[in-house]
Amino acid sequence: MAGNKSIKLEIKVKHLKFVIPIIILICLLLAGGIYCATTDQNPKQAVNTILGKNEELIIGKWQNQAKPGSTAFQFFDDGTYDSYFLEVNFPGEYKIENSKLYLTNPQTKKDIVYSFTVTDELLTLKTVEEDGKPSQTEETVVYEKVSEFHQQSLNDLIGELAQSNKKTTDE
Repeated sequence: MAGNKSIKLEIKVKHLKFVIPIIILICLLLAGGIYCATTDQNPKQAVNTILGKNEELIIGKWQNQAKPGSTAFQFFDDGTYDSYFLEVNFPGEYKIENSKLYLTNPQTKKDIVYSFTVTDELLTLKTVEEDGKPSQTEETVVYEKVSEFHQQSLNDLIGELAQSNKKTTDE
């Protein structure tokens, strides 16, 4: 009879060797799912945030995907950036905390905070705060990673608008 109890105990211990790692894995997956849901990130973005890789992923040139040539950013690894509106350059400093991008323009003393994600070759910025106040627009803009900018001049933009208006009136 005592031998049967030791066999049953041995079988239970063997089962625990498989059950405990599965329980730990389930707990980690649940915790990860909760983290992704509360920070509004997909798992890949969450891993990049936790490992601090967002700082590395954002380095480079990014051009507005919907309106190429209108706005763009270039982020440098020293914590500085250049933002472009048409052909005008606005330099500044940035920092990243979790999934938030903080931009400061020292010349204008303007601050803006975006929630952001970097996936593949796309940077998505959603305005969260402007000068310490919650954003009224919560605008989301997607930027595409590029090797060089193709910024428009004001004359180019006016010409495009004139062409667009002419087509509309001709129809």
